[in-house]
Amino acid sequence: MVKSKLKPSLQDVTLSLMQYLRSAGMTESYLVVPAAGLDSSSVTSYWDGLKRADTLRFRFSDKDKPTAVWASAYSQSTPNFYFVVDVSTAVIVAEFALCNFVGKAAQVHFSMSPFQDSKLSTFLADEVTNMILHQWKDVENLEESYLDTLFGMTPVDNRVACLFIRKAGFKAIGTLVSGATYLGETTDALLTTKSRMI
Repeated sequence: MVKSKLKPSLQDVTLSLMQYLRSAGMTESYLVVPAAGLDSSSVTSYWDGLKRADTLRFRFSDKDKPTAVWASAYSQSTPNFYFVVDVSTAVIVAEFALCNFVGKAAQVHFSMSPFQDSKLSTFLADEVTNMILHQWKDVENLEESYLDTLFGMTPVDNRVACLFIRKAGFKAIGTLVSGATYLGETTDALLTTKSRMI
């Protein structure tokens, strides 16, 4: 008998992990999944929810009229894109992306499902960023922390996002003049950081 040498896909791994967590009674938890670990329909459904709530344009404020289909293709083809999935329902409740890596720092971008309580959204943003800073250092074969600092550059005209990022534990450092594009216009950016205790 010949054993198959096919490796399971990342989507298969995600499904197995979700089933394991449910069988272990951990239904009231959330799982961070790389974009490639989810099927396209789930990802498109998440972005479609943001589109219907008219918040997709704020997540991709530097893109003219982003669509759910575009956001789905972009997030699944871009490195360092992750989704937060509710284990009990298998529904995506949040998303974040890391980019602009410099040394041991990276810029982080968020979106949250507009159909959940704002306290849950704040909790998830705080916990996920803490996880990146404090737990991703424990990845097998990683000798030191993955990142020591996360930073955000939030358009100052997006007051809700500026308040949200602070509630997620980020500290305001200053304003980067003309540092963001917001709904097609250049605007100042609120520069914030959140660091791992070294």
